[in-house]
Amino acid sequence: MLVIIVKTFKVEEILNDIKKLNIVSLSMADVQKFYVIPLRVHPDGGQEKLLLSIKIEVVVQDDLVPAVEEVLFRAATRGRIGDGKVFIIPIIEGFRLSEIGKRMLLKG
Repeated sequence: MLVIIVKTFKVEEILNDIKKLNIVSLSMADVQKFYVIPLRVHPDGGQEKLLLSIKIEVVVQDDLVPAVEEVLFRAATRGRIGDGKVFIIPIIEGFRLSEIGKRMLLKG
């Protein structure tokens, strides 16, 4: 699974690029990113900030991870501090919750 936390205005570009990889399912959520501005970066250094961001979660097969990672970095990066973060998390097992109450093992 790849998790990316990015600025809200980058979401459309990221989604367009992910669609090109034929990925048709992902999750998104509004999140607030907390950080303290370093003194060496800005005159307002030391101030605490909360920024509205978007968290996108994409579960893909292992062989697609490098391609999705590249798309996320290319689409989200502006070359500035605070562009966002990408996390790669292994998935051990996944289950689809079916309408009949049984767990259906997801097959990769």
